[in-house]
Amino acid sequence: QILELIKSLQEKNGMAVILITHDLGVIAGICDSVAVMYAGRLVEQATASSLFHSPRHPYTHALMKSLPSMNTDGKELYSIPGMPPDLTKPIEGCSFSARCEHAIEACRDDIHLHTIMLNHATACIRAQKGEL
Repeated sequence: QILELIKSLQEKNGMAVILITHDLGVIAGICDSVAVMYAGRLVEQATASSLFHSPRHPYTHALMKSLPSMNTDGKELYSIPGMPPDLTKPIEGCSFSARCEHAIEACRDDIHLHTIMLNHATACIRAQKGEL
């Protein structure tokens, strides 16, 4: 009901809404554009359609894999391996690299968000190079 109220107020007043949530279902149903953060850093930004059809950052891809599905037939849910970084210490390079199965040495360098296709940007150096 709250989400419906927010959506109606948005349409009625012609305003933008910033919604901060961990609920990917809500994002898919309401949002036009999405910014994905990991450990306080922006790792991917795209239209909702582009993000859900073609996640480019390994963290976003892992989030999508961890969603429960009606097709799992009792299988165990996917869990992202490893532990989140200690945010009391500086993080060098990609904040997800310690948990990423695609990480390479270059992921330890400072990585910035770059547009890789229309309305889709990522902070993954491998995706930026077209390797993922």
